[in-house]
Amino acid sequence: VVLRSGKHRRRQERLGQFLKSWERGGNWAFVAAPAAEPPATATADGWIRAITDARRVLPPDAVDAAFAAARARWPADPLVLFAAAVHEGSIGRPDFAARDYRALLEIDPEHAAARNNLAHLLADDGCIADALREARRALETLGGESPLRPAIEDTVVTLTGLLNVNGQEPEHCAAPGGSG
Repeated sequence: VVLRSGKHRRRQERLGQFLKSWERGGNWAFVAAPAAEPPATATADGWIRAITDARRVLPPDAVDAAFAAARARWPADPLVLFAAAVHEGSIGRPDFAARDYRALLEIDPEHAAARNNLAHLLADDGCIADALREARRALETLGGESPLRPAIEDTVVTLTGLLNVNGQEPEHCAAPGGSG
């Protein structure tokens, strides 16, 4: 077996010696994968955790590639869609964030956090009535003891006040009864 270990670039060991040493170390291993190529054994939650942990040190294009790879590999996974939407929103791409939240809500219409975050994006886009509709739907899906309840109630109160002040919606917003 040829290893790169510590300061040794090409350390050669016999297989038996390596396996004994590896077992003493708890069979621990590390796989460095290109951002756009999740390992074959990767799981959606493991890959999202890895992206989230590494995003502070990765170049922005590598983070984008990692999220794109996750969306391609697990297109219907709620965690992937939610994490991708949060990422897109955090880097100033609200249209892509809204796309991911909507895709998630097609799969899981009761995902209150996604619905509340979509409400914030709609409000930022001037679509207050649509945003309020989404926030109210998010509130309806919650159980009584949800830790999200105070944040979503705050969203509803804030949006209700904005709707009463602003009145008219921009043309690009959905028709009454629609959703963005």
